[in-house]
Amino acid sequence: MEIVRRGATPQNLSRVLVLVAKTTSAHHCGVALHAHAVNPKLEEAAISMDKVREIAVTEPQPLSLRQMRTFATSGSKMRIISAQFLHKELQPRFARAIMELSDLPLGLSNTAAIQQAIGVYRQELHWINTTKPPTTISEDRQFTENLRQAKLRGSNLVPLICYALQQLKAKDLDFGQLQLESVQEDIKDRLDKFFMGRIGIRMLVGHYVESLEQPGGRVHRVNVEQIVREACDRAQKLCVGYCGEAPRVEILVTPSVDMPFMYVESHLHHMVFELVKNSMRATVKHQRSRAKQSRKQVKSVVERVMNPKSPSLGFFLLAVQDVAGVKIFSEASKLPADGELPPVEIVICQGKEDLTVKVTDQGGGIPRSRWNKLWHYDYTTSSLYPPVDPEKYLTYREQFRGGGYGLPMARLFARYFGGDITLSSQEGVGTTGFIHAHRLGTNTESVVPLRRRVQAVADWGADRLAA
Repeated sequence: MEIVRRGATPQNLSRVLVLVAKTTSAHHCGVALHAHAVNPKLEEAAISMDKVREIAVTEPQPLSLRQMRTFATSGSKMRIISAQFLHKELQPRFARAIMELSDLPLGLSNTAAIQQAIGVYRQELHWINTTKPPTTISEDRQFTENLRQAKLRGSNLVPLICYALQQLKAKDLDFGQLQLESVQEDIKDRLDKFFMGRIGIRMLVGHYVESLEQPGGRVHRVNVEQIVREACDRAQKLCVGYCGEAPRVEILVTPSVDMPFMYVESHLHHMVFELVKNSMRATVKHQRSRAKQSRKQVKSVVERVMNPKSPSLGFFLLAVQDVAGVKIFSEASKLPADGELPPVEIVICQGKEDLTVKVTDQGGGIPRSRWNKLWHYDYTTSSLYPPVDPEKYLTYREQFRGGGYGLPMARLFARYFGGDITLSSQEGVGTTGFIHAHRLGTNTESVVPLRRRVQAVADWGADRLAA
């Protein structure tokens, strides 16, 4: 794409955005979508699935952080050009979201939640497809307000979709199809593509809306340490609210953290919050279990041979030895006499390419057999958290436990601009998570291509309309 090759100067950006806004690219391609994959009620929507398929074959044009920053700080003329670009760019992204949701396996596309999500995207696509691109400041103000409302309407789709998957899996216990690892991986890959596309839609919309009142929109030089501390404070408050207590957080900040770092603050906040939240909950749960088990061992065995001076040590070493008349059982770590929870430890550093945030806990770790499941959208170690009213589903930013989608979504946020989240766990001890965020701002958005089957469906629809 010219915008990537020639750089993000306002002149180049203007030329390319004008070109994209004025041109229409549609490839013609095939294979019918399952007729049962779309709720008949939605067929009454103004935009037809044939039109959706036609729009979906247009390739999205990914932007980098620097490019987003440039077109959000370049004055009213550039804003109109950007609005026209966005008017065109959102259409294939909405259409691809609809196509991906309409082709989920094992009847998932037929669930009420998925049909509701499809309906939301069809409404937004109908609105933008039947509205002319803004050409004046007043038209842009109305366009911006419509985008603001569209973003609000789609804010609850993550928990809505993932809870539908959990419900479907619960009903599938007798048949076992959704319990198969291969099926789980297939669903994960499909939802990864959909949610990555959703992140892109909401990033473009949110960035454009916020840039009206705040130069630069959502892309700024951020204070990494402050973001990490705010995410930790939020996680601690939620942990206390749900668990009654929370471990303290110890943060080590290396000198390199003061290096300039341009990023999306809300994305980094969510990634840190998700890892810290999980670490806190695991720590509380594991340490309570250990304390309960240790007290049983101490009462039944140690108490009879306890050296009167041993309480001054402040802990029980659990190993199979006799030391000065004190029975000791096996375990390497110590149990503080006052029951204090071990801290969650965080290290923040920056290199030439990446910001890295390391989060380590003593939450008991994760069995190696479950590592892959951590990235499944229906996997949770807590009970499900079903909101009563579908219209009041919590967003993923408000969820503390039981959603099952926290880690997968956090990893997608990292990967959106070329970063990643990785985990390493020691069963019986704890888990370490690494957040890697690309700090140069030159990586473009991750825009996932349509899968072959969905591409074929879109091609078939486009061919029908062209015939």
